[in-house]
Amino acid sequence: MTSDQLAVPSAQAPDAPPHPAGTTPSPPEVPRRRWRLPVALLVVVAVLLVGWQVVGRLGGDQLPAGVVAQVGTIDITQQELDAQKRLVLFQTTFSLVTNQGFQDAGLQLAPVQGDPAACAAWVRRYAPESVLGTTTDAQLAASCQKAADNLDADALDQVVSARIDEAVAPAIGATIDQSSYETRLDTLYASFGGKEKLAELASASGVTDADLRERLRQIQLNAAVEQAVRDKAGATTPSEDDLRDYYEANLDQFVTTPQKRDASVVVTANQAEAEEARQRVEGGESFAEVSKDLGSADSPKNGTAHDVTSTDLTGALGQVVFSATKGSLTGPTKVDDGWAVVRVEAITPQVVASFEASKATIEDRVTAVRADNAWSTFQEQTAAEWLPRITCASIYQAAAVCGG
Repeated sequence: MTSDQLAVPSAQAPDAPPHPAGTTPSPPEVPRRRWRLPVALLVVVAVLLVGWQVVGRLGGDQLPAGVVAQVGTIDITQQELDAQKRLVLFQTTFSLVTNQGFQDAGLQLAPVQGDPAACAAWVRRYAPESVLGTTTDAQLAASCQKAADNLDADALDQVVSARIDEAVAPAIGATIDQSSYETRLDTLYASFGGKEKLAELASASGVTDADLRERLRQIQLNAAVEQAVRDKAGATTPSEDDLRDYYEANLDQFVTTPQKRDASVVVTANQAEAEEARQRVEGGESFAEVSKDLGSADSPKNGTAHDVTSTDLTGALGQVVFSATKGSLTGPTKVDDGWAVVRVEAITPQVVASFEASKATIEDRVTAVRADNAWSTFQEQTAAEWLPRITCASIYQAAAVCGG
């Protein structure tokens, strides 16, 4: 059960139908959910709550006429599901052809439920070339087919999620901010040409102004639910012990100057030459002399490296240098471009910001971690409470929220 973002993301939303392979279209300002009952969590809870799926399947055939699912005592009607399917297709269309392509198509929804080849031709006709790239017709058809296959389940999942949000919101004081709602509604209208296009939208796609407003209300309510949970978790100031525990467990986050090392290195073309290089160094010859004779021309690492950090010296050679003890001779060791013999000559320790200097940052991070943990726990508890109370008509048992 997740809230949808209206801000245009830089990449496809995680629960959007897949856009054609090799493309990166920008989804429009449309209702998208930011979180939902996670599929993995659905599986875990379903396993723990043995038997609820069977009950759902048996009870689904006894639902009242016109009802496709029940969330507790709340009915979800076929009419509501059909409206939601149009909204899912609305988003799918934007994902396939972008908002400009949708307008060029006269605000018609992508024909994903028909012949995949015909849908692919439709997408190729209206999607910008910059979006299509090298995508083949077969890939376009596959995207259409996948969207069609997931349509019912995605729509039902969204409606069920919305009903659960409506049920839990009052208890945690989650309410919609009307100003934000109106702002996002205007942005949504702009995605298909403005409010003056509403009548054309309804005629061409069946998506009405009421559909859009209701979906946006659901999205905003879910965002309010999440914010209420996070705000409650962040209302308590972390203790000094909490802050210090975080600091000591995450010292790497407070490094101001990384560790630096001086290292002498010979990288040879093969292991035999590396063995010879080690013997010569052990015999008193300098790394410079040995690397001049045996160093691989393919490696720029031969000689002495001064003040290198783990980001300067990466790969297998970096691992050797930064795991070796000072003064010890290491190797031969297989590295990316040959065989290495290494001696660390000097180590300059890393500099870590003090606890006191980092205290404000630590408090922000601890508060954020608490909010994230609270949100995850809330979702788990909500799933555990509500999943056993969902009953679906038998034809929708494949949907995740129905136990599929």
